Amino acid sequence: MKKYLKVSLKQLKQELSLVASEAAMGATVEITRYNKPFLKLMRIEDSGVIVGKNVGSFTLKPLAVIQGSKREQIKGSIVQELLKDRS
Repeated sequence: MKKYLKVSLKQLKQELSLVASEAAMGATVEITRYNKPFLKLMRIEDSGVIVGKNVGSFTLKPLAVIQGSKREQIKGSIVQELLKDRS
């Protein structure tokens, strides 16, 4: 049987990481505001997120940098970097 928790918004602010961990382990968390249901927090079963081999190893650069009144284009693009990461 899945765990069901009821937490006030104030308590959620104080204990977010604990409540998030409970939800990640499968609990359904009902968040109340003024003692009335406000939100539900639960784990996503299949997020469909694709994680490449280079995740966290570099920072993507902006496509353009504005310096003074000039706008300089940076070679490459975010899409190209993502495609390289997925190959």
